[in-house]
Amino acid sequence: MAAKQSTLFNVDGTSGADSTLNWNSNNRITFTGTAADPTVSVQNLMTYNGAFTVQTVDGATNSFNVTNAAGLKTYNDWLITQFKSGNLDKSTYLSNFNKAFIRSTNTVDYLISADDPTDDVAQSIGNRIVINATGANAKVNVAAGKTLGVIGANGGAIRGSNGSEVTVNGKVSSSGSLGSEGSAVYLDASSATNNGVINVTASTAPASVLPVLVRTAFRYKTAVPSITTVSSTSPPPAARPRRSILVQVQRQPTAAILTSG
Repeated sequence: MAAKQSTLFNVDGTSGADSTLNWNSNNRITFTGTAADPTVSVQNLMTYNGAFTVQTVDGATNSFNVTNAAGLKTYNDWLITQFKSGNLDKSTYLSNFNKAFIRSTNTVDYLISADDPTDDVAQSIGNRIVINATGANAKVNVAAGKTLGVIGANGGAIRGSNGSEVTVNGKVSSSGSLGSEGSAVYLDASSATNNGVINVTASTAPASVLPVLVRTAFRYKTAVPSITTVSSTSPPPAARPRRSILVQVQRQPTAAILTSG
């Protein structure tokens, strides 16, 4: 789905009542969409030179004024005729042809068609989250044998903040381009228990880079999170925030119809 600044499921646990989302299905969700950039670098930008001269073998000085594509074609046809007749040395073709224009690399600015900075096409990507849980009474449970696979998430496929609790008994995977914040589970002052499989890959990364990216399976912002893992490496020490825990590398799940429990 094309999405910017979007959350599919919001679990609000900031009030006194419990708020729980149970993921009891097998789904693959793909986020797409880009923000328009009105500044583009263009290579081989051509500027016509206008007036210039070419001296032929017979000693004549021939004047030209090339200001557009049609004029360039006419001039090139003339060059070919002179080469065929021997009135120009064939080795001088490029030097003579290049007299008509200059190649350069420049920045081109263009206006969005709507000409409105608030138009959707100009908006930043922002967060693209499948499940957002916030507050001490918010809980997210991915059931055993169930899978949530996400492509193109920003801010975490599952995001927990402000004391929320995330439990993964099934499989959660996240993949995206290099530089995106595509953690499978992103924790901010929250806790998580993983009894299943967490997998993160980067669709544009070579195999040699994959282990580095997989370390973002769990990501947290606070210095002392509560993370419990089963069959995994030990959690990082509190003195090193924003480290991650590699649980298990798993292939991307197959697509299925989106349902929620």
